Amino acid sequence: MKERMKRVFVNIIKNVIAAMPKGGKLTISSRKTDSAVEISFTDTGVGMSKEVSEKLWTPFFTTKAKGLGLGLPICKRIVEAHDGKITVKSVLNKGTTFTVTVPVKPEMEKEEEKLWVRVPESSLLMTTKA
Repeated sequence: MKERMKRVFVNIIKNVIAAMPKGGKLTISSRKTDSAVEISFTDTGVGMSKEVSEKLWTPFFTTKAKGLGLGLPICKRIVEAHDGKITVKSVLNKGTTFTVTVPVKPEMEKEEEKLWVRVPESSLLMTTKA
């Protein structure tokens, strides 16, 4: 599970950086509820229209000059394979938030207990420059 979820997070971060060609801020935050772990990636990039955000999970859809348009659809499949969900909220010319929510299963709770006891809620702020 760790490697596949790492792939999801790396792909989201790559998309966020691409959405901030003139620089900006990426805030990564996490929180644990009674039944799930939620990780959010919020950027101050170019944002996207409602039409684009609705097509984002469609294989081969892309707004980029390079790329196949498979990264985010694959991310969605990986998250859903773990009984989770991935959502996007975006405002054109303001920024975007991707949120990954994955349920905490009893075996995961034991495996990851140390991480969440130490850091029940955390944030990371990353600033990029053009």
